[in-house]
Amino acid sequence: MQKLHFSVQINAKKEKVWDVMFGDATYKEWKGSVWEGSYYKGDWSEGSKMLFLAPHLTGPEESGWIGRVSKNRKYELMSIEDIGHVSDGVEHIISKDERKSLPSYEDYTFVDKDGGTELLIDVDFLDEYETIDGIGSLGDRKTIDGLSVRDEDKAQLERTWSKGLKAIKEIAERV
Repeated sequence: MQKLHFSVQINAKKEKVWDVMFGDATYKEWKGSVWEGSYYKGDWSEGSKMLFLAPHLTGPEESGWIGRVSKNRKYELMSIEDIGHVSDGVEHIISKDERKSLPSYEDYTFVDKDGGTELLIDVDFLDEYETIDGIGSLGDRKTIDGLSVRDEDKAQLERTWSKGLKAIKEIAERV
């Protein structure tokens, strides 16, 4: 398991940045800059199940991932455990035993810095050899344009968070 790190300095108080990240309308705006039509279902309370969804590219059903809010320290830290995925509208939950052996989290940390907020994102990322319930398995695909599939997935995640952080910054500094 690798931990990927992303950050951005935002000229806004952390309360505003928090509200932009997790508010319904602003979540749709910043996440939509990365994946059009993205939204969530859930309430962000500690222990609650969250669905992070978007229209499926090839069919009428939604796809996305399922998280459980592990920690919610308002305006300081939101930690979400990856507990499964949604494919064509069907939820696939990873077993508790598999999650114990290979837990995966996204952590969002909000730090007062230089009169604004430093937003820190830490994302657990499966190494090539790791799988959870078939997720992360390379299957028959080994490379895309000379990169391993896992390297391409990592590059896509880096592009996605770069766009997302830029959008969060723009929205928080605008509203």
